[in-house]
Amino acid sequence: MRIIRKTSAVLILYRAVVCAVLMSVLLAGCASTPVDYYSRAKMYHEAGQLEKAIADYTQFILLNPRYAHAYYNRGRAYAALGKYDRAITDFDQVLAIRPQLPEAYVTRADTYRNMSQFDRALADYDKAIKINPNYAEAYFGRAEIYAIKGRHDLALADYGRLIDICPEDITSQTNRRIYLSRAQAYYHLGEYDKSWQDIGRVPVWDFRPGYTLLADQKFLQALRVASGRE
Repeated sequence: MRIIRKTSAVLILYRAVVCAVLMSVLLAGCASTPVDYYSRAKMYHEAGQLEKAIADYTQFILLNPRYAHAYYNRGRAYAALGKYDRAITDFDQVLAIRPQLPEAYVTRADTYRNMSQFDRALADYDKAIKINPNYAEAYFGRAEIYAIKGRHDLALADYGRLIDICPEDITSQTNRRIYLSRAQAYYHLGEYDKSWQDIGRVPVWDFRPGYTLLADQKFLQALRVASGRE
């Protein structure tokens, strides 16, 4: 999960306009320098044209093989395409160049999770947290792995830490996911009252049909049955 922060509509529009202008300028001619390739790759990436982004990241890397963020961004593009092995190779290269970059550990961990390699994912989340003890995304990812492995006590601790360190400007969408996840951890530990307390922190509209994910609806029904609140 990525921590989503509120962004004004004006800023979003400004970014879109700048992106469109730069894209048109870059596409008007052929890329010839490393900066050209990298700038165009990022534009393709933001536009969702991932194969073209990968091609330009690759050209940039051929010209500048020690720039860690080029491997990082290409790895993200590969991961988005489901090419996880290639993504891992790029994240490995990032960490060979910059071994103290927590974002690379988290993104590699996310990729390992998508490959169901949970122990490797857990190890990478641990490394990210060791480097940056306030890295919210790392705590959430680690908590989710703990939940998958049935270690709900450890997941609970990470959700609590996450709530403590999350910035005040996170959106209700992010709050919803955190509190629902912690409510599920309480449920699995048999602490139903605490689970309901976290449910109460989620906006009421999130539980109306059409707004709530099916998995969340099933969880709520299971909690009602277990706690005798049917």
